[in-house]
Amino acid sequence: MTDSNLICFVIGNLMILSAVFNSSFPPKSNKWWSNGVRYSFAMRNEETFQEANHFLITPKILVGLVFNLAGILPVVYTGFEFLNEISPLFFILVTHFVMASLTKWHLNKIFDENGIRK
Repeated sequence: MTDSNLICFVIGNLMILSAVFNSSFPPKSNKWWSNGVRYSFAMRNEETFQEANHFLITPKILVGLVFNLAGILPVVYTGFEFLNEISPLFFILVTHFVMASLTKWHLNKIFDENGIRK
């Protein structure tokens, strides 16, 4: 198992654990510290903050499963060795960009610019 496989596997498990943690113990909005989404729009009020964190539970689990597969498949099957060539940092940046975009799109669909439900 290479370092990139191990990193992908660990990141995948951390993403799944954070999704389970957020679903079991919903975070509270805090200006200085929070274990949830920290976008400016999501921090408008408690309702937008809770909605953003609730929405991200499913994508976090899916991303965690993808990271686990990216870490395990090259070890189990030789046909997936190309995944060893891709940096885990690339996976992390792309998935966080996609999750941020999905969350902003979801919040803009539900709330107006003042953070009030449409």
